[in-house]
Amino acid sequence: MHPLERYHGIVDDWQAFAETMASPMPHCVWANPSRIDPAGLAALLADEGFLARPLAWSPGAFRLGADPIAGRRWWYCAGLAHTQEGASQIPAVLLAPRPGDRVLDLCAAPGGKTAQIAFALGNRGTLVANDAMVARLRPLQGTLERLGAINVTTTAFDGTSYPTAAGQFDRVLVDAPCSGEGTLRRPGPLPAGLGAEYSRRQAGRQRALLRKGVQRLK
Repeated sequence: MHPLERYHGIVDDWQAFAETMASPMPHCVWANPSRIDPAGLAALLADEGFLARPLAWSPGAFRLGADPIAGRRWWYCAGLAHTQEGASQIPAVLLAPRPGDRVLDLCAAPGGKTAQIAFALGNRGTLVANDAMVARLRPLQGTLERLGAINVTTTAFDGTSYPTAAGQFDRVLVDAPCSGEGTLRRPGPLPAGLGAEYSRRQAGRQRALLRKGVQRLK
C-alpha cells in the first residue's frame, strides 16, 4: 500500500500524485540579493553546466536539472546563493515582510525561510528566529553568517509558550513541526512513525503553536 493511501479520496488525479511522489525532489537555489542578482547567478550556473529555470513563485530562485552538490560549490560557500526546496520557499513569499517590519519566525531551524525573510526586510528591521532546540539554532546561525544576514536575533524557547515580554510583531511565521510526509521524495528511509496516528499526535502541538503565533501578532 502507498504510504499516503489515506489521501486517495481527496486527490483529484491519484496516479499523477503517486508518480510525482515517486520522482526525485527537484533541486532549487536562490540568489542572495545582497551579493548577486538573479541574472548573475543564472550565468554562474550556466558556466558550470546547469540549466537553471526560474521558479515562478519565488523571484530570484531557480530550479536545476541536476544535483549540483551545492555545498561544494564556491558560490555557495561564498554566500552568493542558498539551496532550498521550491515548496519550502512559498511560506516566506506569502508572508510578504516589508522593510521596517518586526517579524517572528517561531519555528525557525534550519533557517532557509529565516534567511528569505531577512533579505525581504532589506537586511533591516527586526527579525527574531526562534527554535525550541538550541542545537538546531547552530546550523541556522551558520547559514545566516554565510549569507551575511545581520538583522536577525535568535532565541531558544518552546514556541507554544513564547514569552509575552518579547512584545508584539507585525508578522509571524509558524512553520510548525509536521508529520514529515512531504519528505517522501527525498532519498533515504521513510520518516519514523509515518502515518495517521503520528499526524494526529502532531496536530495538538501545531494548534498550540498557531495559537501562540496569533497572540504575538499585533
